[in-house]
Amino acid sequence: MRFPSKCFAAVCLAAIGLLTPAAAQADWIYSFVQTGATYGNGGTYPENPGVGDPPWTIPSGDLNTFGSFRLADNFVRTGRTIDLNTDTPWDNSAKGLVDIQFTTATRLNPWASISANMDDFLRIPQSSGLYYYHLLLKSSPGKLFPTGYILYNDQRSDTFMEIAADGTVKGHFNSDYGGGYCYSTGSCQFTGYFTASHVRNGNGPNALAAVAVPAPASLALLGIGLAGLIAVRPQRARKVD
Repeated sequence: MRFPSKCFAAVCLAAIGLLTPAAAQADWIYSFVQTGATYGNGGTYPENPGVGDPPWTIPSGDLNTFGSFRLADNFVRTGRTIDLNTDTPWDNSAKGLVDIQFTTATRLNPWASISANMDDFLRIPQSSGLYYYHLLLKSSPGKLFPTGYILYNDQRSDTFMEIAADGTVKGHFNSDYGGGYCYSTGSCQFTGYFTASHVRNGNGPNALAAVAVPAPASLALLGIGLAGLIAVRPQRARKVD
């Protein structure tokens, strides 16, 4: 029994429609890893002077910055800018930022520790001077890591992180609360780097449009379907003759 060419083409196209995945949204998660911290870079009366000339190394665990931010895939792959600033809240742009969470913790004085999350960076201050933030991230086509900086101040303490094109970070932490390295000794300095992880099925209020990524099996089936359509045309031509 001869299989009708029209049926063959219809089956191929239907299979392609069923197996080709819908556009899947993907995000990038950037996680910070601290590699070291120092103090004594300023100030007149060090509370915990080290040996020799400053800056002095802060013992592991006494000051630690950790956290991550999550960006939509389309933000990373194109040249875009995220700019959130308490000085210009009417001009803020968070498109592409899915989530963010950072903490700088100091073991010698827990009250001086500071944390900021997505809500903090999206909140519009009711009055000037209570707290401030500035989050600036710029992506470039072909570059994995965005450049820019993250700044947050909650009146008691502040953390600043500058992100280079290779994902390395230079930052500082300062507190108005005494009893630690980062008070009268001036701001503490820390270094580190970001790691990048690609995750599927991203979501969030600031997510961008999804990017379709066909699976290999779907691409192969697409080829079969096109081959079937090509095979149909000669048969029709012979019938006309």
